[in-house]
Amino acid sequence: FIFLVPSSGQNIQPCYSHDLKGFIKDGQDYSLTLENSRTGKIYLTFFEGFQYRVVICSNNTKKFKISLYDIDKKLLYSTVCNDFIKDIDIQFKSNIACIAEVSVENVSTENPKFTIAIAFKQKPAAK
Repeated sequence: FIFLVPSSGQNIQPCYSHDLKGFIKDGQDYSLTLENSRTGKIYLTFFEGFQYRVVICSNNTKKFKISLYDIDKKLLYSTVCNDFIKDIDIQFKSNIACIAEVSVENVSTENPKFTIAIAFKQKPAAK
């Protein structure tokens, strides 16, 4: 597995150009390269009281799968992207540490590359 590290100007499609529709970007872009592998993972923490938008982009891999697990590897969410970019809106009822896993079935590109952006907005307080 390859772990997520902050992006440093690599030649990857920037997710910050994606319309976040009212969400505030967390200030970081992350890059993930699947070198000699079909799966990569990152660790993320989400907090109660916020709605999140996770945007996964690739400029060289059209189809990929994103899965979100809790720390005990229980599947929380899974979806497939068929067009280079996928955004996921999620929120949790408590603080949670997660593993986000990006995988590709058929590697048609050497070293598939992904950019991941996290954005958030505070959810209104319950009345």
